Amino acid sequence: MTSFPYALAALTDHLRAAEATQELRRFDEQSGSGDGRVWAQELARPLWQAGIKLVPCRTLEARRIDALLRSLAGSQGTFLWADPSYAPPYDPGDAVVVSAIASDRASVTLTGLPPHYVLRPGDRFSVAWGGGRQYLAEVSDETWASNTGVASGVAVYPYLPLGISAGASANLLRPVMTAFVPPGGHTPFTSLPGGISSGGALQLLQRI
Repeated sequence: MTSFPYALAALTDHLRAAEATQELRRFDEQSGSGDGRVWAQELARPLWQAGIKLVPCRTLEARRIDALLRSLAGSQGTFLWADPSYAPPYDPGDAVVVSAIASDRASVTLTGLPPHYVLRPGDRFSVAWGGGRQYLAEVSDETWASNTGVASGVAVYPYLPLGISAGASANLLRPVMTAFVPPGGHTPFTSLPGGISSGGALQLLQRI
């Protein structure tokens, strides 16, 4: 019986990306007045989305990848996805913990970092929470860890969901999100002479 989300090794590790773009998709409503003033209201939490162009590969591997993507049954199934273009500046280790969360959920304290580790805008981490869900954060301000590996007031966006509490492990080495393929988001490979296939592409959207 198929179990979702697929683990990284089941699908993502087979996706060799020629290009990858990851960005936030917002759900905002705007209104304005004749004098140029504009108001905006966030209707729902922003979601990460990704666009991937896959490198050409052997046709047998292309068939495998396309079959795995089709086995997601459209937008029903999910898999863990890690941006192949992303890597931290240097190894943050695997013992990082969210030890405190600000009341506005906009910043955290991280412990277990290497001494004097620098968190820069654009660095990411993920936190597993709420029955297998994944929160994917982006650091939005530079913060230095102390000589004991504690980084306080790390500004993050999107803000932490209420279901995450202090003590949760943070994955800085290979941040992941739970992804699904929206309608029309899978472009299958095209077979070429010589047993090579090309043209595979994906559009992904985060599922929380």
